[in-house]
This record gives sequence, C-alpha cells and structure tokens, in this order.
Amino acid sequence: MKTFTLLKSLLVVCLISLLGGSAWAQEPVTLASFTMDSSTGWTLNASQKGGKTTPYYGLLGSSTYVQSPEIDFSGVKTMSIVINARTYGGAGKSGNKVTIQIVPSDENLDVIELCTITPKNKDLSDYSSDFVQNSFTGKGSLRFVALSSTENIGAGIASATITEAGSFFITSAGYATYFTDKAFTMPDGVTGSIITDANGGSLTIEDKYPAGSVVPASTALLLKGAEKEYTYNVVTTTETAPTNNLLHGSVSEDFTSVDDNTDDYLFYKLSYDENNENLGFYWAEKDGAYFVTEGGKAYLAVPKTNGASQMKGFALDGTTTGIQQATIDTAVAPIYDINGRRVSTLNGAAKGVYIVGGKKVMVK
Repeated sequence: MKTFTLLKSLLVVCLISLLGGSAWAQEPVTLASFTMDSSTGWTLNASQKGGKTTPYYGLLGSSTYVQSPEIDFSGVKTMSIVINARTYGGAGKSGNKVTIQIVPSDENLDVIELCTITPKNKDLSDYSSDFVQNSFTGKGSLRFVALSSTENIGAGIASATITEAGSFFITSAGYATYFTDKAFTMPDGVTGSIITDANGGSLTIEDKYPAGSVVPASTALLLKGAEKEYTYNVVTTTETAPTNNLLHGSVSEDFTSVDDNTDDYLFYKLSYDENNENLGFYWAEKDGAYFVTEGGKAYLAVPKTNGASQMKGFALDGTTTGIQQATIDTAVAPIYDINGRRVSTLNGAAKGVYIVGGKKVMVK
C-alpha cells in the first residue's frame, strides 16, 4: 500500500544538529513530502518499478506525473527541494529532467514551472535546488513531470521533500538589514545582530544569531557576511523576538514606527554618510523624523529620552563605534585626537576622528 504525506506549516518540531551548524536549529517547515513505496493522498500517474533489492521509484515518461494534494501557497515565495531520482532507459539530456510545477486549483490559471532537477546517473541519488516564485499566492498542487520523454526513457523519482525557504542579499558593503515575520535558520557565512543601546555616541551591537541558530519570527536584524544571495530554511520555534532590540522592521513598505508611535523616536536607516564614506545608521529624514521603509528591511529607532536627540548618525566600525554632531556633551569622558593629544571639548573642534571614552567619534 502506498502512503503519501502532506506536512503543513505548523509541525511539531524537535532540536537537531546540522553539520557545520548548531544544536539550536530545528526541523524546516515542510510543505509536501512523499516516497514511492508508501502513498495516500497523492495522484500517481506513473509506472512503478522496484523489487526486493531495488527501491521503488516512479517512471516519469511521456504524459506521466506525480502530483501532491492541494497546498496553500499564500505567503510562500521561496522553496527548497531535495529529490531522490535516477535516469532510466538511456535517457538523453532532455529526457532525464524532472520538472517541478505548481498546478493552480483554479483551472483558468496557467501551470507555473518552478525548477528542474537533472539526474546524471543510473543510480538513485539526492538532488537539491532552491527556487523562488512570486507570481502565485493561492492554492494549488505540486506536480513532478519529465521533459521530452517517451514511455521508455526518462527519469525515475523515488522520493521528494519540499520545504519553505526564504532569502536575503548582502551587498559588497558586507552588511544588510533584514526583517521577516517567519522564524528561520541563519545560513552559513552570516551573523545576525541586534542593537541593544544607542548612547554616548555609539551603538551596542550584540551578535546574537550565528550561522545555524534559529532566528525567532519578527526579529529585526543587522546582517554581516560576504556579498551574495543567501537562502535559508523557514522553521517553527517557541522562541520569541528579543524585546531589548532597537531595530524594527515590516514585511511590506510602511512608515517607520514603534507600536505606531512616530513622535517619541529618532529613526535611522542603514546607509553611507552624506560623504558616501562611513557605513552606519543615519537619519533618512530631517531631524530623525519617520520615513518610508522597504518591506523586509530593518531600521533603527532610538527613544528621544535616552540622550540621542543630537545624534544624527552612528558609523559601523566594529561593534561599538559612533558618529555624532559636535554639539554633544562630552564632559564626562576624556577626549583625545587621532594623535593622542588630550582635547578639552568637541564643541568647536576641527573636523576629524576623536577618541571619547575609548570610542571613536567623528566630528563633521
């Protein structure tokens, strides 16, 4: 008897260890999964082959396919797939391709091709791929088909697992901000940080989410990593976003705010300064007023009551450096210029970098 299983988003999850990752990571949110030797709920329109020593697999030839039950793709933009497949019958380069499609439940909509897996040998092996779909948000099914195949040559598929994923991009600056309302596993090569304080002309940045750790849903982040597009697995977790984070964000374009409050905060955007030199968080609008932020981005919101009223920006240089206007009060901390000479005050000081209480401050 064949048994196919559809696993929806809210799964009971357990802690696992990922190779090269950490023990905090959890099972990805699985959208659909099946194996050829146990099935219910799926449509199987493929020849089946197997025996005592050979795993069962479906022969995806001409007009044959394997199709999942209905899935709600609302809010699902990126997916990751692992498929166990093989070629058979001497299939050529076109005949051994396994294509994954979305078949909308609405018959008036066209089938959407997501990606193609190309098995390269006659033995069952695992093949992985990530794919993004931004054109479909309704209900539909996943279908596995073979391209340009006859009934006797094509691809054989033994199992497949499709999990929900997401992605973000880090530029050549080595930093980016990110916000999503879904929990995810931090990909390799990236560290996610929160900002817990913005005082004394500097930011306190906590590297809270290293590669392999689980980031709770709705956690606004400062990301650090090499320039590239990163894909991650969406997971479920009981952990919640940290409450001491001065970074905030939204999943769609919106005005910056903290719980709809725009009056009691100064708002900063990750960018270079007005001289296009120092990367950091700077006012996007005059006097730190609220601004329109992109969906999926984070911004810094500093309460006006914590002494930041004259700080129009914070440069990123390590974890606790700052950039501020020359009118701030620095009497409580010793001040030195870049050559180590003691300076009594920054008020009226020449432009340049100073060391205030052990932290770098730039006077502009």
